[in-house]
Amino acid sequence: MYENPRLVISFHRVESQLVLFQDSWPRLEKWFSKYGSLVTVDAAQGEETVYLEVERILEETLHKVRSSVGAACILRRVLWTNEE
Repeated sequence: MYENPRLVISFHRVESQLVLFQDSWPRLEKWFSKYGSLVTVDAAQGEETVYLEVERILEETLHKVRSSVGAACILRRVLWTNEE
């Protein structure tokens, strides 16, 4: 059987990156949890359930970001108006 050397190299790169990520995960989890920015999803659930949960999390995050950016803009306007 013929194996494409590029694919073999790519596979080994991906595999090594996954192993590095897996080894680093406990520290990453601790760091992100410290700042309250870690959300986990149980991937053992059905595909549709996981998809909907990730979608919900992304929508909540986007709403928080938009709200904080909006609040910062309002605060900037208030401060700028008060300086005059």
